[in-house]
Amino acid sequence: MVKAPIMFDYKYGTSTSKFKENLTKMLPKLEISPNPQSKSLSFAFKFIHGLEVLNLALVSKKFYYASWDVTLWHDLSYDLDESNLENQLNKAIYNLDIFSKKHPIFQNFSGAIKWRIVYITLLYKFCSYCKKSEQRLRFLPVLQRTLCFKCAKLQEYSMISLESALLDYQVKTEDIEKNQLVGLKVPHTRKSGKKMLVYYRKDIINISKTGIKKKENFKIRTNIEEKRRTEMIYYMQKEGIEENFISSYLNNEYTYCYSYIVGKSQQSARKIAKTMSKIYIREKKKKEKIIEIVDDVNEKTIKKAKISENDILQRKLALFERLTLMGLNTDDADFGGENGLFNLYVTGQTTHGLGYIAGEIWKESRYLLEKYKSKTD
Repeated sequence: MVKAPIMFDYKYGTSTSKFKENLTKMLPKLEISPNPQSKSLSFAFKFIHGLEVLNLALVSKKFYYASWDVTLWHDLSYDLDESNLENQLNKAIYNLDIFSKKHPIFQNFSGAIKWRIVYITLLYKFCSYCKKSEQRLRFLPVLQRTLCFKCAKLQEYSMISLESALLDYQVKTEDIEKNQLVGLKVPHTRKSGKKMLVYYRKDIINISKTGIKKKENFKIRTNIEEKRRTEMIYYMQKEGIEENFISSYLNNEYTYCYSYIVGKSQQSARKIAKTMSKIYIREKKKKEKIIEIVDDVNEKTIKKAKISENDILQRKLALFERLTLMGLNTDDADFGGENGLFNLYVTGQTTHGLGYIAGEIWKESRYLLEKYKSKTD
């Protein structure tokens, strides 16, 4: 059995000391002319890696325009490292202001370039795990993240050879291919001059667990068990129990209803259903109480939170862009003043996300427009 290799990704990674900002190379090569399609693409780009966005920008003009969206790079930077975001943003603004005095053309694209600088700096100059900056940082080819020497030794980032994965975790090569795991080809630890494929151990373990769950889920029930299951569902529904609750308890081997299905309980299905109804009511109340507490905490947190002017501006721009993309004329729209959803979102006084707020504003504006039309007709 091959000993599980550790830190291969770090060992063959690239030292981030080689990364240096070159602002002159950051200017767009084409004239930027945003359109609704590029807005839609930039929204989709938020769910992939920033380096993939830069690669996709070379595919077509639409992709290229989308890659220069300011909100896109703001969101990618925020997801990458929130803790160092503000400090790096201030540095980027300072450097860009100095550079723009010598090259005025930069002022036209300063927003996108500023956030690109922030993203690239957070990606290459800070460890993705401990969020610290140090001398021995390396960019890992498989993980597509930067790690410091200390964090690279964590068990979470240990790697295992394909041979060991097949033996220790009983995974198959087709399972690895189906899950599209990215491997790294490195010199073999036992065979001189040979190469071997290594993968992150945590990814192999996840595939192994998925395989075990699938086998458990495909367990065939007998006719008697199927009949008892149907009977149990009937009586639980009659008691007014929700379907998701029924499903979770029927598949839990430590519940009364499961014991009845497999023939381990002497009680009738009707009696068990009444017992489950009491449990259901109790747990539902407990869940509602937890939600109330969480909502109360969120409300207090929102009241205490202070939103910076830059965050307010970014939120406002993002919301305007989303509403425009949805076909709403923001010049004529009524946003409800200080107590309106628009202002509540921009100033951080609501827990709802951008998508929800934009949808509600769009619905309200559409309703008012239709009401106005009916009166004029």
